[in-house]
Amino acid sequence: MTSSQSKTDSALKILIISLFFLYAFCSFMQPLADPDTSWHIKTGEYIYVNKTIPQEDPFSYAEDKIPFIGKFILSQYWLAQILFYLIYSYFGTLGLVLLGAATFTGITLLLWRVLKDTGFYLSLFLTGGFAMIMLQDFLAVRPQMFTFLFTAVTIFLIERYKEQKSKKYLAWLPLLMLVWANMHGGFIFGVVVIFIYLFTEYITLFLKNKSIKPPSEPFSKEQIQYFSIICIVSIALSLINPNTYEAFLYALTSHSQDLFSRIAEYQTPFSALKMGTATVMLTRYLICIFIMVILLIIFIKRREITPVLLILFSMPLTFMSIRYIPLFAIVATAVFRYVPFETKKFKSLTEGYTSKIITALLLGGLVFYFNPFKGREYYQYSDSTFYPVTASNFLKDNKIKGNIVASFNKSSFLFLQLFPDSRIYSDSRYISEERQLKSLSLEGEFDSITNRLEEINNLIPDGIGTIVVKEEGQDNDTVTKRDLWRKTLEEMKVEIIVYEALNFFSGHAYPIIFKLIQEDDWKLIHADGNAMIFIKDIDKYKEIISKFNKPKSLVYDEIIVEGLKGIETNVRGYYSSIALALLLKGIATDETLYYIETALSASPNDILANYCRALYDLISKNKYQGNLT
Repeated sequence: MTSSQSKTDSALKILIISLFFLYAFCSFMQPLADPDTSWHIKTGEYIYVNKTIPQEDPFSYAEDKIPFIGKFILSQYWLAQILFYLIYSYFGTLGLVLLGAATFTGITLLLWRVLKDTGFYLSLFLTGGFAMIMLQDFLAVRPQMFTFLFTAVTIFLIERYKEQKSKKYLAWLPLLMLVWANMHGGFIFGVVVIFIYLFTEYITLFLKNKSIKPPSEPFSKEQIQYFSIICIVSIALSLINPNTYEAFLYALTSHSQDLFSRIAEYQTPFSALKMGTATVMLTRYLICIFIMVILLIIFIKRREITPVLLILFSMPLTFMSIRYIPLFAIVATAVFRYVPFETKKFKSLTEGYTSKIITALLLGGLVFYFNPFKGREYYQYSDSTFYPVTASNFLKDNKIKGNIVASFNKSSFLFLQLFPDSRIYSDSRYISEERQLKSLSLEGEFDSITNRLEEINNLIPDGIGTIVVKEEGQDNDTVTKRDLWRKTLEEMKVEIIVYEALNFFSGHAYPIIFKLIQEDDWKLIHADGNAMIFIKDIDKYKEIISKFNKPKSLVYDEIIVEGLKGIETNVRGYYSSIALALLLKGIATDETLYYIETALSASPNDILANYCRALYDLISKNKYQGNLT
């Protein structure tokens, strides 16, 4: 290769690298779409302003005792939360989006550096094909992203030390673990990764001493001693966190807690597949598992201890919970470093074509992701599943304050916007099991399907007819259950209820909505297609009620509006909910029948869809028009 050709080749590689990481940054730059971001910002503000980490929950008006897990959640992320708050206070949501994009781009860069020896184009392909694609489903701006980043940093530093034998790389590990332990509880993952590398070196040295040829040259005794000291110091410094050694106990016990059993990220991949959620993400995951099993066999045959242990540690964690998939993806990308690629042969097969293809793909990706017309507004908070912007503005603008119960999806954003004027009983932090159970009971989570349908039956005039929903041998005393529900409402001292009409995951209406329609002392004062606000009819809200009271039949319109947005997600429950709302408005048309039949075609045993079919026949027979309530 001539000097000019070499310069051209170098310039082209610099161009490709620049485009690759610009592409990565743009692909990671997504609007905020996670309920937890809000409470992390607010907690960071509280810590920054009060110069203390909260020991009790300042954002809830509940009076229950907070268990250890709740205190862990209140305190373990303090450093990340302060960072979130400061960025949000100066740069708004766009600043957080940029922070997230920079963090995930940093992960990609570190993994590319780890794989660099596999070859220029191959390292780009593996980094983009594994890390970038697998991380796309986990871009939430939350403290966990620092665990992803620091895992990549840990692997990079240790691999660099193995390659160059320079102490400066390992010297960073203790400081890294100190910072990590005060940003996210996932630092324990880093401790195990460090142990795996150290253990591997001891095994490799043992094999060499037994005259068994190891797959790679082991560290010298001095190098292993230095690594051991660094490991001990790193673990010691990681204990300097608000929960000290108890943070390890949290990691060991969190998956056995009923408190987290309803959180999507704590579900197993197989449960998620069964429910039909996140199918694209899980398809990628299963492909990754398949490839890693093949690599595991290769590594075992080659006696490559490090990648074998890294895979055997990280892969089983994903069987327990979806939340470990990003960490597994990072490890899965890094272990390609140990694959015996024939780089010269690979280069000869791609010479002259790869650079052009990669450049074209990267340019196309940039055009797709880097839309200059998005602007700052695209990344701001807007009405969505997790952000009741209009509803919270309504409460603020009209100075409506009080004790709030909200759906878990909406709750964290509400206390970001409304604290300290109002407090939320329970929210998406899952601080206390007692709070969660009471909130779920109030919501109607534990109501039987027949009890839920009886509540709907109560909304149908006697002249229409009766739909029998009681099953043989099943208690169906809705009066007694309603009294218990009212008692729970009083015990929780609720004054304001903020809820969406439909459950995001199932597409079905929350039972609490139909109960509130029938309660005279609860008034609907706001509905915006994303959330509704009910307020208790007490003296302090008399003026607000006289000004904003709305007919509760608007609840049906809310169901329809939310349902029409929801059917874009292909969750079939939205179809039966839209049909029910139309029927409760007295509309039994071909359009109504379409929604019923679509729901039944997806699931012939869908109880709500069959109920709607029966109600459709009753209304059609009576030729009833207008709201049934």
